[in-house]
Amino acid sequence: MKKCTMQDIADELNISRVSVWKVFNNQAGVSESLKKSVYQTARKMGYSKIPEEKTLVKNKTVALVVSRPDSSIFWTSIIHDLSLKLSSIDLTLAYVSIPTTYTEGYTLPENFNTTNFDGAIILNIYDSQLLKMISDVKLPKVYLDTTTDISVDELKGDLLIIEGIDTVKKITSHLIEDRQCKKIGFIGDISYAKTNYDRFCGYKMALEDHGISLDKKYCLTDNIGIYDYSSMISRFLDSLPALPDAFVCASDYVVQFVYEYLSVHGDFDREKIIITGFDGTSEYPSITNKITTAYVDTTSLGIRLAEQIEYRMSNPMSPLEVTYLYQKVMFKD
Repeated sequence: MKKCTMQDIADELNISRVSVWKVFNNQAGVSESLKKSVYQTARKMGYSKIPEEKTLVKNKTVALVVSRPDSSIFWTSIIHDLSLKLSSIDLTLAYVSIPTTYTEGYTLPENFNTTNFDGAIILNIYDSQLLKMISDVKLPKVYLDTTTDISVDELKGDLLIIEGIDTVKKITSHLIEDRQCKKIGFIGDISYAKTNYDRFCGYKMALEDHGISLDKKYCLTDNIGIYDYSSMISRFLDSLPALPDAFVCASDYVVQFVYEYLSVHGDFDREKIIITGFDGTSEYPSITNKITTAYVDTTSLGIRLAEQIEYRMSNPMSPLEVTYLYQKVMFKD
């Protein structure tokens, strides 16, 4: 009589051999009903190596702690690929919604705890008080970016950063060497995020390397409210007696407001002023594929976040990590 195999059980149930293997090895990824069917069929067919039936291992759940996840295609794209990657490694993603800024008396959602979650990924949170509250939750954590006034030690988790110093230094050097720009300004809230501050540092380093003094009147680096970009950038540009040769902007999001202002006021002439950005997003049609920018691969970023939280959950006592992710510069005429 032919010896029954896992493949025979799989064929009988019209499922994959891997599913049978998962049941017998107490792995996640199969339903309770399928598990019962596999055991019943194995007994019926006389499978000789039936292991002791156990309760399936519960899928681990990762909290996505995020503010305004639908505020831009940039964030939704990262979250989409993050979710796909986590699903492929049997990790479940669940949203934990956080406000943009801390207000007196605010407390984190009650469900954000070690009972409901096995780890956390923190996205688009740029309020230091909120970050410190999140850091106190005793879960393995991975952050994408942070504020300038909180250290990795205080975050109590791994930090992934989109590299900006070398990248913006390269962009600014290109303006000086290849485009012959002498007066170059910078626009971006450098206290908002570490990535913005790093990009400003890259801009300054390029000026210093080429013996060009930073002219503060061409720089808008103050705190800019989320909903104040258009008005603040307009006031800043109104205040300038003359435009510089170029503006290095902290993001493509900033560029769109500069472009719109200059277009409306009749001052925009690409032979006279150059605007560069960062992110390479296709979200703003007026500037898409028209400006020099750094392209951020959101697919790779989502996958990398998933890989890092999987590692941190498996190695909670390993030293905290800071990882810089370099981006490709897209030069445009």
